[in-house]
Amino acid sequence: MDLENALWWLRKAYSLLPTKNKSKNQDITKINYHVFQNKDLAKTIKSYYFSSIVTYGKCFTSAKGRGVKLESKDHVKKNLVLP
Repeated sequence: MDLENALWWLRKAYSLLPTKNKSKNQDITKINYHVFQNKDLAKTIKSYYFSSIVTYGKCFTSAKGRGVKLESKDHVKKNLVLP
């Protein structure tokens, strides 16, 4: 469920970006820098983005009462994996 939530929040953040800065073929991983006139919108997008990062990270930690901990690093490029 955490992975689904992380993806949902990331997609939600992306959907709130100003449309004039997005192309039809652009996907979530290819967003660059945006300058926002509406600071409240920028904070909302940032909160969704941070929520997705924190929730995604939880999947790789262990804690009392937490079920499955992901161990595989196959989804991360080898040069990005910490020793």
